[in-house]
Amino acid sequence: MVQLTSDNEKLLDIGCGQGTLMELALGMFDDAVGVEPSKAECAMAEERGLKVFNSYFDSTFPYSDFSAFIMTQVLEHISDPKSLLNAAYDILKDNGIGYIDVPNGYNIYINNRFYDVYSEHLNYWSLNAITRLATDCGFYVISAEEVHGANHIAVYVKKVKRKGNFAGAFDETAHKLDKIFAEYDKVSVYGAGIKGRSFIKLFFKQRNLLHLFDGNPDLSGAYVANCAIPIEKPNEESVNDSEVIILTAIEYKEEIIQNLKEKFRYNGEIILIDELAK
Repeated sequence: MVQLTSDNEKLLDIGCGQGTLMELALGMFDDAVGVEPSKAECAMAEERGLKVFNSYFDSTFPYSDFSAFIMTQVLEHISDPKSLLNAAYDILKDNGIGYIDVPNGYNIYINNRFYDVYSEHLNYWSLNAITRLATDCGFYVISAEEVHGANHIAVYVKKVKRKGNFAGAFDETAHKLDKIFAEYDKVSVYGAGIKGRSFIKLFFKQRNLLHLFDGNPDLSGAYVANCAIPIEKPNEESVNDSEVIILTAIEYKEEIIQNLKEKFRYNGEIILIDELAK
């Protein structure tokens, strides 16, 4: 796990039991803290000199900014696993790492292992179910695999910084375009592929483009929805007629930018679509 973290400052063991994994973690992290609801197991962990909170872990946990968490053999006991995993997300730093271990319920089912169904287990997991839960809670799933003879599922997750929703991103992009059209009179778009057509359809019904460029000669003369001008192959005169070019063909951006600057000697502003959508 420590190889995946951006730093190795602090780890939280959720459901730490007697603290066995915490002792191992202290060899890799500067600090380790545990949460355990069992008073007896908490006492045993404290006897080993470990820092343990005798409580259930939830959204009221008072500490955060952990580099990593581990959660082994916990989620199968929880009536609301999504709330628990949301709380684990919240205590991590951005880019923090989590490790989750659960019994493999799918393996129990397909092998008719009725003797592995325990009354104290409220949930049973498959690879699909646990990865879906993790992604629903905002995590990026680094890996998920069956381990220990397929009896368990081990999942590594990463806290990626949550961005605004689609509507918010759309409104922000529209606002940025408003500022561009207020500042420049001659705005062109380079790229009439799938991204370019979608971008123009969404944003250019009320905006007039000077040129719509694309390097594919088969597209020349064709039209895109919400754009009154035809697609044209770029040339030095039309390119330099533009004060700003919005580049939608980001897969080929390096090649296109090089051509604009070197082949067409363009010195105007170039704005990438992915910068507008940030």
